[in-house]
Amino acid sequence: MRASGMNADSLAKLGVSGAEEILRLAKKELKEASRRLGEEAAITFPGTIYSLPLIYGLTGRKVEKLKDLNEILNLCNSLLAKEEPEGKLFNAGLASLMALELVEGLRYALDKKPGPPCAGFITDLTFRELSLELADGTIPGVAVIVGSAKADPLVEELIKEGQEGGLLFLVAGSMVAILDVGDDRFHDGVSFALVGGVSIQLHRPAFVIF
Repeated sequence: MRASGMNADSLAKLGVSGAEEILRLAKKELKEASRRLGEEAAITFPGTIYSLPLIYGLTGRKVEKLKDLNEILNLCNSLLAKEEPEGKLFNAGLASLMALELVEGLRYALDKKPGPPCAGFITDLTFRELSLELADGTIPGVAVIVGSAKADPLVEELIKEGQEGGLLFLVAGSMVAILDVGDDRFHDGVSFALVGGVSIQLHRPAFVIF
């Protein structure tokens, strides 16, 4: 069923189901990290004073050690447990974002961070540099590319529009492999940040929030 054909209740159920799946992944990753590193192990991303930045931006809570993540998981579970129909999808989104950052932070702690060509976490320094260019109009906006295109011509058309507009692209998922080709068709006059796989997609909203 296409999302456009869903009623609000069906869409909310789909969102909650997806969030629950992400939470199961987060619990699994936390269990593994706690077993290997211990609950007192530090957790953070490189090049930032905010830990973990998305969770901190949304809740004001600092996460410094693995044991702090239990409180975040409890918060995510409480968001999904709320009964207000109109807020279910919103709460599922918040829970998903925080759980994904938890997963990504744990992967950094376990030295599973993304390798080249992916940039992974967007550091504070990079963020400040990009913020200046966004503020003065050098970069007029940020375009997010997720998933895959059915054919290269669709990718070329998308990138051409970006070239004309001077956009910054944040790329995640299978599109990373398509754009990491060293091809001038894709890179002439366009700024890319190949951030990585599924859980790394959370760096995009973190970038927006901060």
